[in-house]
Amino acid sequence: MTAPTRSGADRRIAVLSAELAAHLPDSTAAALRVPAAARAAHLAARRGQLADLTPLVAVVRNDEEAHRLADDLSAWLPAGMVRVLSERAALPLERSLPEHDESGDRLEVLDLLAGRHHHFVVVATLLALVQRTLSPAQLAAARVSLRVGERIDQRGLLTALVSGGYEATVEVSGVGEFANRGGIIDLWPPGLADPLRLELFGDEVESMRAFDPMTQGSRRRVERAVLLPASEFLPPGGWQGLGEAAPSLPSEALQADLARLEQGDLAEAAETWAALLTAGPAVEHVADAHLVLTDPSELRAIAADLDLQAAERLAGLVAAGELPDEWPLPYQAAAALAALEQRAAEVLDEAGINGVYGTPPSLPGRADRIGPWLAELAAGK
Repeated sequence: MTAPTRSGADRRIAVLSAELAAHLPDSTAAALRVPAAARAAHLAARRGQLADLTPLVAVVRNDEEAHRLADDLSAWLPAGMVRVLSERAALPLERSLPEHDESGDRLEVLDLLAGRHHHFVVVATLLALVQRTLSPAQLAAARVSLRVGERIDQRGLLTALVSGGYEATVEVSGVGEFANRGGIIDLWPPGLADPLRLELFGDEVESMRAFDPMTQGSRRRVERAVLLPASEFLPPGGWQGLGEAAPSLPSEALQADLARLEQGDLAEAAETWAALLTAGPAVEHVADAHLVLTDPSELRAIAADLDLQAAERLAGLVAAGELPDEWPLPYQAAAALAALEQRAAEVLDEAGINGVYGTPPSLPGRADRIGPWLAELAAGK
């Protein structure tokens, strides 16, 4: 599995992180005063102090901020890997078809958080970490490794794909789909830019090739691949146990949902049934990471807003007779944030203490003064 990477845009900037690291305070429970403009540099320097396989996870307020910080970090970490943990776009409890691309991208990042990549950095919004998903144990157990020349059980592989949320199709055209024609299996796992075509000779993987989903033509040989599950909505107790886990189902729509779900068909029920179809919040995947929270007071306000929005949506659906009173909420943002605060290695805030970042000096008014101005700064004048 090859994940997209961000390579450093300017090595002249990246080398400064080692110089900055010498001046960083030790991680502390007290909030550090780090202005937004300095956070990419600060996190890059901190990344350099960590063990190679220890991920660094920075929690920010919203998706725009997450992408901006990830882009800034890419200039500082030429040898690293910066990813954004995306949010699912659907509203809490909304009836909508699940997006394989969304879940696939999230599962790829969560899988890499298990110490599978050197110098790994994840920037995540609070909502992305609050939304429920597979447990770390589920995700690890569902990974399937393939290598050309090895022997596999074809029926077992197809069963694993179905159990992992892959959708059987006649022709693979999107992430999370697979097709089987005799000894040929086409599939598109999360994390791959192109789908794969496996050719089996008996029970041996004779070849693997990436292919063009539009023309179905082969592109390049692949020697090994890791298949991740295609869906975040895989009930820990199995599909058949949903009837016992679910509260009363007063509406025909919920009863129809249950009948489809017991056959493994999500249809439009994924977000509505999220609390019953998932193991827990994505927060559970950051247990072994160096966790950095930013602007904690604002994160608490966001958590309160998320919980209020979910509670109001549930109340509206209950009043409309679509859900019973005891239907579980899709997430508990305040509780998830409290768990993050307990695990945080450091907290960055505009108004924190122990600041090592000063107010930026005013630029000189004339371009020809830049050189002397920089010399004066370097000399500490």
